[in-house]
Amino acid sequence: MTLKNGRAITVRCKTPDDGEALGEMLASCSERTYYFFHPYPLTRESGLKVAADDSIVCFIAFAEDGTAVGYVWIGREGEMPTLGICVRDSWQEVGVGRALMERMIAEAKNLGKKGIQLTVMKDNARGIALYQSVGFVIDGDAPDPVGPSYHMTLGL
Repeated sequence: MTLKNGRAITVRCKTPDDGEALGEMLASCSERTYYFFHPYPLTRESGLKVAADDSIVCFIAFAEDGTAVGYVWIGREGEMPTLGICVRDSWQEVGVGRALMERMIAEAKNLGKKGIQLTVMKDNARGIALYQSVGFVIDGDAPDPVGPSYHMTLGL
């Protein structure tokens, strides 16, 4: 697919071989991205773990040169799994997050999930706007030791 900046990405299901590319992406993220993505570590090792984790459904966005530029995941278990998403800093605000969210929502429907839930920091205006634009609603505050957060849900 072509993004707002004219660059193309491919979004596909992760494989165990994607660990290095995903780990490199995560390790390159800024402190601000980590702040919004906590409590998940942004390290090479965490990328390797995600790629090998069979308990999640995960899609990765790749640039034309094979660089991982974002990923999204949900747990395989439960009717209302939790979602996590992270986009490489230099690829934010060009449509990677939307592409990943739309792909995961379609997959969650295909898997028969009743919905998806997530937690987002209240000062993550871009994230909240993205989630609301694909149908998530704020349904209350969420406990978070780092700072004020919302709990959001999407019914499927």
